[in-house]
Amino acid sequence: MTDITGMGVRRGRARLHHVAHVNAPVADLPVRRVVEGQHIIADMALPYGRVVHDYLA
Repeated sequence: MTDITGMGVRRGRARLHHVAHVNAPVADLPVRRVVEGQHIIADMALPYGRVVHDYLA
């Protein structure tokens, strides 16, 4: 990612919600305690992109 502009971070109490999925068994991992949650607000740009078809042209 390039051109990252951070606008804010919020931290506080959080909880987890794991959903069982056959291709990603993350819900099977044991969680003892959630320490905190973090929400980042930022603008980011992905480099190396290309326009396949411009529908507005």
